[in-house]
Amino acid sequence: MRRSSISTAEPSALDSVLRNTVHVRLVEVRAARRRDVVVDLSGPGERDRLREAMAVRSLAGLACACMGDVRFELLDARRERLAVVLLHHGITLAWGDWDGHAVLADGGALLAWLNEHGVPVPQRRARETDHSWREVADRLLNA
Repeated sequence: MRRSSISTAEPSALDSVLRNTVHVRLVEVRAARRRDVVVDLSGPGERDRLREAMAVRSLAGLACACMGDVRFELLDARRERLAVVLLHHGITLAWGDWDGHAVLADGGALLAWLNEHGVPVPQRRARETDHSWREVADRLLNA
């Protein structure tokens, strides 16, 4: 995997990687039967829709110990991996270039994007999950 030359201390660093992403491979982490869904982002507005859905509100410094729900493998035009990002609980993203997780600006938007692209599991799981993670994220952001 190529490491980005972009400063990763900022929440916007992921958006810089997404600007160069042409395909994204989605993998349900906890699914009984794992399947990969590859989404081509070269269509009109597709990349921008994903960038908006993955917009980060802040780096809160929190981290979850679970494996995550969906792995996003961000790929360039040659399908070489640019980055791997994990969605946790429908509200945070984990990326190896950040310290801790980032809180999504709108987790529902990313869940809706996933659902539209054939990965509805996290949306169901998020509805079933205790809202304690949302509360923790809000408390950290408002502290």
